[in-house]
Amino acid sequence: MIDTLLSIFLNSLIIIGIFYSFGEEQVFGKVGAQLQLVLGEFWSKPALACPVCMSSVWGTLFFLLKTVPFNPFDYIIHILALAGLIVIYVHTGIVKIWMVER
Repeated sequence: MIDTLLSIFLNSLIIIGIFYSFGEEQVFGKVGAQLQLVLGEFWSKPALACPVCMSSVWGTLFFLLKTVPFNPFDYIIHILALAGLIVIYVHTGIVKIWMVER
């Protein structure tokens, strides 16, 4: 149980880090701008432009890399809890998504 919670927390920090690092005038800002042009608005959100949307893609990748064997129930719990945690970050002001120019 503690491992699962720690994993979800770590995954959320990775997602927030990816989100901020691909923002305009950040380390990967130019790469992020090019990826958004290539991927389009719809596909760039789960890849790097929307922290809550990113929980589906990056959460799946993180879950598959850390979990052997695959358990569908644990996967659903991981993704939903991850999205919920990121929503809490955004609504409490811990993560300020409006400050990152896209």
